Order: sequence, then C-alpha cells, then structure tokens
Amino acid sequence: MFKLNWGKSIAIFYIMFVLWLLGFALYTKSEDVNLVTENYYEQELQYQDQINKINRTKNLPEQVSIKYSGDQIGLTFPDIFSKDDIAGKVHLYRPSDNKLDLFENIELDAANQMEIPVSKLAKGLWKVKVDWQVKSDGYFNEQIILVN
Repeated sequence: MFKLNWGKSIAIFYIMFVLWLLGFALYTKSEDVNLVTENYYEQELQYQDQINKINRTKNLPEQVSIKYSGDQIGLTFPDIFSKDDIAGKVHLYRPSDNKLDLFENIELDAANQMEIPVSKLAKGLWKVKVDWQVKSDGYFNEQIILVN
C-alpha cells in the first residue's frame, strides 16, 4: 500500500505545479495575438499630421456623414467640395481581428455620395475611418458602427 507523508506530498505538489506551469506556457504560446497595427511606432511619429487633419475637419461647415443601413454603409461628403477634387481611402477597421480589415478607395457619384455593401463584413463592431484629401488639404473622419 502507498503511504503518503509530508515529504512525498510536497514533491507531488511541486511536480503538479511545474506541469501546470508548462501547460499554461504552451497554451499562451499558441494563442493568436492581434495588434492594433503592425507598425505602431511609425504611426505614432505621424500622429501630429493626423491631429492636424482632425482639427481641419472640425472646422468644416459641413461634416462627412457616415450612415449604416441594414445592407450598406453610406458616406456623404460636404457639398462645398467638388466630387472630382475629393480623393482618399475608407478603412473599415475591425478592432477584434485586423485580418478582416477592408480598404476602399473613395469613388463618389454626382451627389458626393459613396456606398459600401456590408455583405463583405462580418457581424460585430467596426470603425469606419475616412482619410480624405481635397487638393493638398487632408481630412479625417471616424465613426463606430455595429453590423448585425
């Protein structure tokens, strides 16, 4: 019969603890870690330009309208600018998984509007980031939407 004394109990405890620690280390190593962005240091250095774009956007008499309806995201740009002068990108950013991010070039119709179908998007939280320019002036708008 197996007799358990305090020396064997301590040895069993330490062995179990080391096995648990190794298992936990292997588990954490296999977990996928999504960074907000891969090149965050370079983006931090360019952040003053982003602040300037946001401030310039706040001073506009009319803002970009970002509206989500069940099957599309509609963007309406200010009428004070010609559709031919507006260029840039729309970044559909998924905070929980950057592999799902989408980028769309801004292509406006005659009413300064653009539609993005949501059939490409997974359900959940999305940030719509609009980085746009008119001639040499840059602007930036951002809005959170929930696709369901």
